[in-house]
Amino acid sequence: MGKILFIISQSDFDDKELSVIKEVIEETGYKTGTATIEKESCRGSSGFKIKPDLTVIEANKKIEYYDAVIVIGGRGSPKLSDYPEVFSILSRAKEKGKIIGGLDLGVTVLAKSGVLSGKQATTAPVDWAVTVLLDHYVKYMKKSVIVDGNFVTGEGPKAAEEFGMEIVETLKRT
Repeated sequence: MGKILFIISQSDFDDKELSVIKEVIEETGYKTGTATIEKESCRGSSGFKIKPDLTVIEANKKIEYYDAVIVIGGRGSPKLSDYPEVFSILSRAKEKGKIIGGLDLGVTVLAKSGVLSGKQATTAPVDWAVTVLLDHYVKYMKKSVIVDGNFVTGEGPKAAEEFGMEIVETLKRT
């Protein structure tokens, strides 16, 4: 089976989203890895700590080894938009026809990178996040999970299991 890359923020990523999605994906035989800005331990919004497998710069050099790239949400995830390396990973993943996913506020990172332009997507139901999508030519829909081609987006932690299953189903179709 293939590999899935999770991009998480250095702090305040949503631990529940990551653990639930990771479990769903790994149960089907896929391997997973995590990347963030620095290779130091990351702290989730519930206090969960994780040491990332690689930095986003390292991940960008290895994008061909991954079948999907997923940006995990949480209060810290919008900060990922400050790093061109994150946008580069997403752009290269799109160019190579990889599955690209985002959950919760992580979807705003996808929108700002430009990879979701013209696509249907959902995000956390907060005004500023919806505005980010609309400002970047994304067709916002208030649903728990949306699949539009190779793109899978989810509303938030409550949609994590459904999101993980949709990632797997989308991988099977490609």
